[in-house]
Amino acid sequence: MDLERIAVAGYQFKNWSGTYQCQPELLFIPETIDEIREILYLAKTEKKRIRVIGCGNSPSDLCCSTDYMISMERFANVLYIDQQECLVTVQAGIHLDKLNRILEKNELALPM
Repeated sequence: MDLERIAVAGYQFKNWSGTYQCQPELLFIPETIDEIREILYLAKTEKKRIRVIGCGNSPSDLCCSTDYMISMERFANVLYIDQQECLVTVQAGIHLDKLNRILEKNELALPM
């Protein structure tokens, strides 16, 4: 598998407020589970730590790293909706605004 296609060098991460920032060695933007497996194997082989990032809304430096980062932005789908049980399964990269629109269309909402 060619990870160069989904790897970004020189990426500057900054959280929403600009209070935390870092520059990982590589940012990966995978599209498939197999690509994630390959990234994990590479990180293990190269003895690199991995941080997974979403939209950068965290008020902490939790996802900052100088090693590898994985963006889940291409994993942003709703997988399952059960209106009877009020249960929704989504992928890790979904934005809350998208999720809220989908929930509203299905007469559901996030708890307060």
